[in-house]
Amino acid sequence: MFHKGQAFLTVLIFTSFAGFCSATSNATCPSVSPGAPGFARCWDTGAMAVYETKYNISTQEQCCNLCSRDALCTLWMWYWTTPMGRKINQKTCFLGKGTKEVRDHPNTCSTGEISSHDRPNYPRPPHPPVSCTNPAAKTSSSPRASSRPTILHIVADDLGYNDLGYVNPVSQTPWIDHLRSCGVHLDQYHTFKMCGPSRGAMLTGRYPFHFGVYSNQDINSNGIPANFTYTPQILKDGGGYLTHAVGKWHNGFRMKEMAPTYRGFDSYFGYWHCCSDYWTHSLGGVINQANCSGNSFVADFNTQGNYSAFLYAAETGRIIDEHPVEKPLYLYLPFESVHGPIEAPPNYVAMYDGKVNDTTRKTFSGMLTAMDDSVGHVIGRLQAKGLWDNTLVVFTSDNGGPLGSANNYPLRGGKFTLWDGGVRVVGFLGGPLLYASKGTTFTGLAHASDLMPTILEAAGVPMPELPHDAVPVDGVSLWQAITKNLTSPRTEIVHQILNQFNLRDCSTTTEQNCGAAIRVGKYKLLAGYPGDSRWVQLPAMQGGDRLLRGFDGDGCNITTGHNCSCWHGYCLFDLEADPTEHHDLSAQLPDVVATLLHRLEQVSGTGTQGAHLCGDAATTDATELQESIKRNNAYLPYTSFAPWLNNITAPSCYNPAPVA
Repeated sequence: MFHKGQAFLTVLIFTSFAGFCSATSNATCPSVSPGAPGFARCWDTGAMAVYETKYNISTQEQCCNLCSRDALCTLWMWYWTTPMGRKINQKTCFLGKGTKEVRDHPNTCSTGEISSHDRPNYPRPPHPPVSCTNPAAKTSSSPRASSRPTILHIVADDLGYNDLGYVNPVSQTPWIDHLRSCGVHLDQYHTFKMCGPSRGAMLTGRYPFHFGVYSNQDINSNGIPANFTYTPQILKDGGGYLTHAVGKWHNGFRMKEMAPTYRGFDSYFGYWHCCSDYWTHSLGGVINQANCSGNSFVADFNTQGNYSAFLYAAETGRIIDEHPVEKPLYLYLPFESVHGPIEAPPNYVAMYDGKVNDTTRKTFSGMLTAMDDSVGHVIGRLQAKGLWDNTLVVFTSDNGGPLGSANNYPLRGGKFTLWDGGVRVVGFLGGPLLYASKGTTFTGLAHASDLMPTILEAAGVPMPELPHDAVPVDGVSLWQAITKNLTSPRTEIVHQILNQFNLRDCSTTTEQNCGAAIRVGKYKLLAGYPGDSRWVQLPAMQGGDRLLRGFDGDGCNITTGHNCSCWHGYCLFDLEADPTEHHDLSAQLPDVVATLLHRLEQVSGTGTQGAHLCGDAATTDATELQESIKRNNAYLPYTSFAPWLNNITAPSCYNPAPVA
């Protein structure tokens, strides 16, 4: 989230020409007027990926001449506009491999503006099997294959509770639906209310407030401190796994010690920040994507023009194809989909013609199906490699969907809120390793921090002592409970605590760092404003300019508290009887309120220092970042390692007021 004083994103306008190159001649190439040199993409329509890039190309005929026969050839020429869409006088022309030219004439880089519907279409994978076995697929395991399971950990970004096809028949997500129907649905799976903290919880096994992250602001300012061990490191050390991450990181990248390849991953290909353009992989006009292995961090300028879901599926497929089967494999695949910006290939948007009228929701639906096809592509590669029969799939969202595009109904609220629409999300375990439990639902409590110990037990890797980590692991293994239909070992979930880094009541025009919540058994206590309290049915209502006018979408004035749920007080819900949080029981059950509040106060005392940077450190850091961007034309790690002091008495940049 951007804050006052920060620059907003620039907007990319681009021109592209696409067509199939004829097997016999260039007669079928579209005729276009020559433009300034751009670059051509030669698409492998089977792998849904670029296989070659050609530079200084200005016509579609040249594009077809340089790509192989029957390939899809796409010519790109781009330029930038200001945040409000006003053209700037100088254009930055991306020519590939990090080369840029700034030209004075507004139209130097293109021959005109066209809509996103002129972006290339993509082929689709086969439909998933009807049953939970697929005799037609080549799924026999290699005789040299490791006895430890392949683990495919998929994270969807900003996926709504009611978005997938198994609950919303308008959505076309057959592969994900198939995985769920052949696995175990986690009915009470919970995360943090926003992206970065949830991802940290999944990979470290801790509540976010135990690694100093109270909101995305802590991730964006600094990141998850380096003295926490991640799941892939334990899998490598204890199980001999090869580990790879492809997609969204959002756990910090200031210093190399925060990067994936310093946290247990053998390789990483993806983007650092909260979000990127799906086609250019840039944020604010700066390349936000990198290719990393070991201590090498290389900005990726070579995949612009690839839609991210297919790009990440293709890279994951390449890793699978090259994987030595005698080694166990852990794949962490956090898709960009379906986080904003809301962008999808035109043929995927067209699939919802006559089915979805709202423009934003229609494109969002196309994004869902594109992600689903990408999941199918990865499964196909695992089958072809002979790894699928011994695979565990973990599928979750990172938080509830935003009310402007996703569908959390009938749950209350959405992303950025402590209502269940923000923290109770889609989650299931699937794949052949769970076929014995196919079609079942696990109703016990589950949290993102439980994924680390659960994955480790499924892999047969014991949880180590981790003596150098700052705090103990919060998560508990659910593997036995899930596979044997036992009671969940988890009895409470702490959604957020109260201290100087997170206040009960909001004091600014953002609710990121205020409000707390805890669930014990069937009861959930909300302390302070939980965020936008609406129940939103589709077509979803847009969030509007709430941060500028000081009002949330539910009419709450978050600077005064007027019309704000739970403000200066508490709300209590029985989630077994009232899962949609309609009936506040705080007045009827004061003893329950007191019990949960006492527990919340206890846990709040265990919170750690906010990981964000303050004062001179923040100023110096911002300067170093800008200098790095000028050097690299991209986001890359840019500062030296500094140990985390974990001073719980340190001041908060975002909430300087004392705890009420």
